[in-house]
Amino acid sequence: MFPFRASIFFCLIPAAIFALNDPASANTCTDAYFKLENSKDIHKIFDIKIDSTYSKDSELENYIKYFYSNEILDSIKTTSLFQGETNSSTIYFYSDTNETVLKKQNLETITHNCSNQDTICFKFENYRNGEVIKSGQIKATNNYVSELHFSNTLTSHYEYILKQDSVILKRTSIYKSDTSIIKTFYVADSTDDSKCYKIEENGNIQKTLLYSSNEKGYSMTTKEGDFYYSETFVFNEEQNTTSLRKTRKPIKFSPKARYFDLLGRYKFSK
Repeated sequence: MFPFRASIFFCLIPAAIFALNDPASANTCTDAYFKLENSKDIHKIFDIKIDSTYSKDSELENYIKYFYSNEILDSIKTTSLFQGETNSSTIYFYSDTNETVLKKQNLETITHNCSNQDTICFKFENYRNGEVIKSGQIKATNNYVSELHFSNTLTSHYEYILKQDSVILKRTSIYKSDTSIIKTFYVADSTDDSKCYKIEENGNIQKTLLYSSNEKGYSMTTKEGDFYYSETFVFNEEQNTTSLRKTRKPIKFSPKARYFDLLGRYKFSK
C-alpha cells in the first residue's frame, strides 16, 4: 500500500537506531511530526498552535477542535460519529492554578509550568468529574521529549528522539510487575522532503505521513491503507517560522471537506 522500496527502509532503519549521537536534522515531515505529536494535549510545547484534526477508520469518524484564550489552550472538543450516532466531549485546561477552578464535571486538566532556560516542562493532573485519574510530567528540548504518565495501576514513559531524518518513539509501560517496551520509528522518504513513514520495530511500514504547507500554516496527513485517515491543521506563529522548513506546495483537501461543513468547521478559522 506504500509505493516505497523495502530495500531503502532496511538502510534507513539501522541509521535511525544506531545514529543516536548524530545531531538532529530532520526533514520537513519528521520535524513537523515531532513537534505536532508533542503539542496536542499540553500548553505551548514548541509554540505549535493546532486548529483542528479530522480522522476516520472503517467505523468511526472523529473531529477535534482546539480553542484558545489569550493564545493559551483553553479546551479541546471532540465530536465522534459511530454507526449513525453522534457523541461529543470537551476537555478543559487550566494553567498554574489549583483545584478550586474545577467545575468537577466531565474532563478537566490542570497544568503547572516548570520550564527553565533550557528545558520546557509541564506537570499535569487529569480529572474526571473532579477526581484525579492521571498525573504526570512532560519535559522537552529541541530534539528530545520525555512524558511520564501515572495512574492507579499503570505507569507509562514516552520518549521521542529527533534524529537525522527520523524520529524514534520508545514506549515503556509498567503494569504491576510487568514491563513492556515498544519502539516505533518515523523515517523520512529519501526523495520527498514532505513525506515520511511510521515503521514498527519489526520493519513493517504501518502509516504514511505527508506534510503540506498552505496560506495559514500547514497540515499533516496520515494514512494507513484504506482503513485509516487523519488530517491535522496547524497555524503558523512568528516563533515558528524559522524552526520548520517549508515546502510551498498547495494543500489538497480531501473529499471529506463536506463533512466538516456540516459541523460548521473544516478549514481554518477566520
